[in-house]
Amino acid sequence: MSTAIVNPDHTYITPGGARVPGISSVLRAAGLLDAMPTGNQEAMDRGSRVHRGIELQTIGELDEATIDPGELELVMAADRWRRDLALEIMEVERGVCNEALGYGTAVDLLCRWQGKLTIVNWKTGGAWPHYPIQMALEALCFDEPVRRLAIYLGKLNKQEEYTAREDFVVARACATVAAWKRARKGGTR
Repeated sequence: MSTAIVNPDHTYITPGGARVPGISSVLRAAGLLDAMPTGNQEAMDRGSRVHRGIELQTIGELDEATIDPGELELVMAADRWRRDLALEIMEVERGVCNEALGYGTAVDLLCRWQGKLTIVNWKTGGAWPHYPIQMALEALCFDEPVRRLAIYLGKLNKQEEYTAREDFVVARACATVAAWKRARKGGTR
């Protein structure tokens, strides 16, 4: 696993010192986010606040009085999922990268689930087709096999483990296309 420094602008610094884009930028460059609605800043901000609340709850530093009651409900739902699935927490919001493919990310939750290394993504909205690819890109930042578990909070209230091997083929292709586009934009080939 390559650790990355997470910047506020969702770029990452690799151990080698390279500044690389995040997974959303990779997926956007490869055309996988074209079907996503854009411009809903309120929903994106809400998702960020819920993720921050989950992080604080997980490390035992959440002040419930500082969070909107509807968002607190989602934070507490994540806590129930963690307990019900017996997730053995290792790290929260872990910055990682894949230097060879040129991207980084912050993993929502790194844990052991049923004895295996697992990454968990907390989803606060709908289910989108790019999620398995997003999580395959996250998994490619690790040196060992990683299980990919999405937990949908709120209305969907479900868990989904992504297991398709072809997700990794698509993920590598996305990263390659994104790197190619960056190189052409920068004038190098």
